[in-house]
Amino acid sequence: MKKIIGYGLLLLTATACKKQEVAWERPDKKLGELIAQYETQLTTAPNGWIGYLFPEGGGGYTFKFVFTPDNRVRTQAAMNAAYATTAKESSYRLKATQVISLYFDSYSYLHELSDPDPAKSGGAAGQGLVSDFEFSILNVSPDTLRLKGNLNGSELLLVRANANQGADYIERAFLYNQYVNEVNGFSNYFNKIEIADRTYGITINTEINTVSFYYGSDDDFKRFNTEYAVADDGIILRTPFNDGALTITSLNDFDIEPDEYRATLKVNDEIDAVILNLPEPFIIDRDAPRRMYIESYVYSSSTGVNFSGTFDIFDVRSIPGFVRMVYEPRYYVDNYDILFTVFNNGANTVGPVFRTAFNSEGIMDFSNYLGLSGTNPGAAHLPKIQNTAAIWTDPEGFYAYQTGKNAYDLVSVSDGRIWIRFR
Repeated sequence: MKKIIGYGLLLLTATACKKQEVAWERPDKKLGELIAQYETQLTTAPNGWIGYLFPEGGGGYTFKFVFTPDNRVRTQAAMNAAYATTAKESSYRLKATQVISLYFDSYSYLHELSDPDPAKSGGAAGQGLVSDFEFSILNVSPDTLRLKGNLNGSELLLVRANANQGADYIERAFLYNQYVNEVNGFSNYFNKIEIADRTYGITINTEINTVSFYYGSDDDFKRFNTEYAVADDGIILRTPFNDGALTITSLNDFDIEPDEYRATLKVNDEIDAVILNLPEPFIIDRDAPRRMYIESYVYSSSTGVNFSGTFDIFDVRSIPGFVRMVYEPRYYVDNYDILFTVFNNGANTVGPVFRTAFNSEGIMDFSNYLGLSGTNPGAAHLPKIQNTAAIWTDPEGFYAYQTGKNAYDLVSVSDGRIWIRFR
């Protein structure tokens, strides 16, 4: 009986369908219409789109994209002066798999962040900065598209550019970020920011575009890191900083006084603030050395040792074919570590071999120094490696401050003017 009733229900359903046609649309037709809609949206923005990319590997990068109906895109990037001023043309396409995706399918400035060659990306060999160049479109409004990387999950936000964000906007944003970088040229590494009755330690890492606030006490240390988007009048925090009493969304209108080692600025476009340079730590992150050491990560520095506002004091970047300097814990099976300078376009390395130690006071040191290992870079350049090794193996050690995902600054305990930035 149950089978007969069920069959009867099927007949009734079929009969109903015959009497009243169901409006049914093929899924591929609907996807095709959406693709056409998205392409029209991308290509009819008169000033293009500002792109804010946050790779899964950390950091923040600002782009400008101008899409054309013939599947070409002109890209500018606030990554260096050349990329900011000279647009690179490549191809793009919109394609539907499970969701509609935007593919940047020929090499551009965007691809450089994913390049497995450390000489190009500045990231780890084989994976670059763990970024993306194929993105699923998650959310669309008339002026904004939110996307997520199909491979690594990087976030990309496209915002319709306004009339004031024309062809020179990325150059202006890049130059403003360079201006903000003058804060890193103060004599000492340590800075604090005073906002009304609140005070925090602060680090602005303009290499990967992150800002960090440090507060609390040495025994109850608090840290906040976030990437930021570059604008032509300041920086916009990807995630607002909130300590319960104050929320910070942007830092704007910098007026930097390098001779006075101070900067005035606006917080959230309205609150007066001042950054002051300090000879001693505002606060110490006692756990940072442990976190840095236990990670299975190859830390990269593009400048080596910085001193009193001068980057790369030993001029390691002049070693022919310089790629980067790397600190790798547990490089050897007997737990010896290395600080190698990679040169000759990645073919050679040279640097000290040692062991890393850290204590409960938040100091890490590099002892049991075995000497230099690797290829001699030549008589003109060997002293640069030797001088770096001498600073690195200072028995007083270094403080560590985390400035982003797998990004740390090491600051000499004996002299706060000496520091090294790793990413």
